[in-house]
Amino acid sequence: MTETKYSAVIIAKNDESTIGECILAMQKLTNDILIVLDDRSDDNTENICLQHGVRLIKKTGKDILKIKILVLIMQKMIGYFVQMLMKFLMTF
Repeated sequence: MTETKYSAVIIAKNDESTIGECILAMQKLTNDILIVLDDRSDDNTENICLQHGVRLIKKTGKDILKIKILVLIMQKMIGYFVQMLMKFLMTF
């Protein structure tokens, strides 16, 4: 039997005080890909994400809203959630 893989997406903006703890908690729950979508943070959020080795994607507020809508729709689907999200994000 194949192992089920779980991935997660965290949306952040200026979250340096909580992002490290959030990433550590999500790393305990996921066994595949962990992505942080950063909405133009101007604090230390980016560096903290990079220190934790997660995939960091920087987008603007308008893009983040589109992504939030896409994520909500995709959560209803079983399967290739992260692969589809990554393909979508790479089109910007």
